[in-house]
Amino acid sequence: MSKDLKEALVNDIARPALKPLGITQLICWLAIIASPIVWIWAGWSFAWKLALTGFVSAFIIGMVARYIRSIVRKSLEEKIENSPFLKYLTKINSKD
Repeated sequence: MSKDLKEALVNDIARPALKPLGITQLICWLAIIASPIVWIWAGWSFAWKLALTGFVSAFIIGMVARYIRSIVRKSLEEKIENSPFLKYLTKINSKD
């Protein structure tokens, strides 16, 4: 099975878990971008906390997304190794 096909399968399988994480990460980046405006509006003491929370949250969410992708990738490779039909398809695709 080609690497592109495996990545497409991983993306399709992991999409229900990764989509909410992506939306949450977007909100974190928006908090980082908005921190200078908050600095002008509410003061430095709240703005740096907002920016720091955004950075830390975006980092943690990114790590969780990578972990989910690795789990899905490992389980997919395990299923391919254990399935005789998928092994056969893998041999056919590798000859092309």
